Amino acid sequence: MRFYNAPKENETGLLLLADFLGLPDTEVAFEKGDGMSLCEKNGRITVGYETPRDALRALSFLPAFLKDKQPIRQKADFDTLCVMADCSRNAVINVQSVKELLLYMAAMGFNALMLYTEDTYEIPEYPYFGHLRGRYIKEELKELDAFGASLGIELIPCIQTLAHLNAIFDWPDFAPYHDIDDILLADDERVYDLIECMFKNLRECFSSRRLHVGMDEAHHLGRGRHTDINGPSVKSDIMLRHLSKVIGLCKKYDFEPVMWSDMFFRMQFGGAYRVKEGELSGMVTDRIPPEVGLCYWD
Repeated sequence: MRFYNAPKENETGLLLLADFLGLPDTEVAFEKGDGMSLCEKNGRITVGYETPRDALRALSFLPAFLKDKQPIRQKADFDTLCVMADCSRNAVINVQSVKELLLYMAAMGFNALMLYTEDTYEIPEYPYFGHLRGRYIKEELKELDAFGASLGIELIPCIQTLAHLNAIFDWPDFAPYHDIDDILLADDERVYDLIECMFKNLRECFSSRRLHVGMDEAHHLGRGRHTDINGPSVKSDIMLRHLSKVIGLCKKYDFEPVMWSDMFFRMQFGGAYRVKEGELSGMVTDRIPPEVGLCYWD
């Protein structure tokens, strides 16, 4: 295909997507506009785009447009349209399959992808983190980040910094980091050294400023070795101290943190997450740091 005035940062991605979709050899002109449009102007197929995802999505309509010549116009209702792909249970999606997923996403107008990796990414300072779990090495994550960017898709690291880390506790090296169940030992400086290494290595692999830090379903937080070492503590106090530390590390590595919100619901409603009615009181919401974005997890 031949493109004219295509977004320069996405020209390679447009060619990749055209090839992936098997589009015919056609001349397409691009112009900035409001939302996404596809029409014929001055005898040439013209794509109007507001953002890179509009330009890429328009290509998926090209076969229908060539057939009936009916103009097409759309405008996205959301600034971010994102997929979260689970790479922590049963299998880690290989690099080629992630690229294929990104191409499908570009055709559908998505502009963000989270690879949910509990321990399935490389931290060189901790060789047993993700050992024998099919983890991504840093070069693979850099490659995927660049490939996504060419398609107008932001790769957002999506990890865990509190619970859901059961796999690392199979290794004796991580015994000192363990509280109970699959939960890290909050308030222990070794844990924050580990989390800092997570962030340092992710910063080297991802261009996104957003970082999903997880922190969901830590039901028994503080009820294991934390109690043995520190005595009984209020769970919400432990959670908020830990979150404050994590936010500080995010700032250090220029990340804007997002976390699952279920723990705050549970603090309010006696451990329940699904309630028919009720409001979060200021006792909970006033203590949530303004720097963290909350993502509802059901």
